[in-house]
Amino acid sequence: MEKLGFVGCGAMGSALIKGILDSKVFQAENIICWDTDAQKLAALKKQYNVALATHSLQVPEFADTVFLAVKPDDVPRVLAELNEKITGRHLIVSIAAGVTLAHMGRC
Repeated sequence: MEKLGFVGCGAMGSALIKGILDSKVFQAENIICWDTDAQKLAALKKQYNVALATHSLQVPEFADTVFLAVKPDDVPRVLAELNEKITGRHLIVSIAAGVTLAHMGRC
C-alpha cells in the first residue's frame, strides 16, 4: 500500500491528514508526520495514531508521497534538507501558496 508523509502539520497539514483518514482511503499506519512543533505532533498522534518522525528525513524514507505543508518561505530550506532522500519513486505535493513548480525545481 502507498504511504503518505507530511512535513509540516499546522492547520493545513492537519486538515489534510484528517480528511484523508476520514475518507478511509488510507489507514493511520500508512501516514507519517513531522513538524518542528512537538505539541502539534503529540496532538496528531493522540487524535489519529499516525506515525511520528523525529527528523524530517524520515518522512521520505517511509512515504511514497510527501506533502510539503510548510510556509512558502520555508519551502527552499525544506526541499534542500529532503533532497538527499528524495528519489524518482517519490511524488512531492506542495500546498505552499505561490510556490511554483519552477521555483521548487530551483531549490
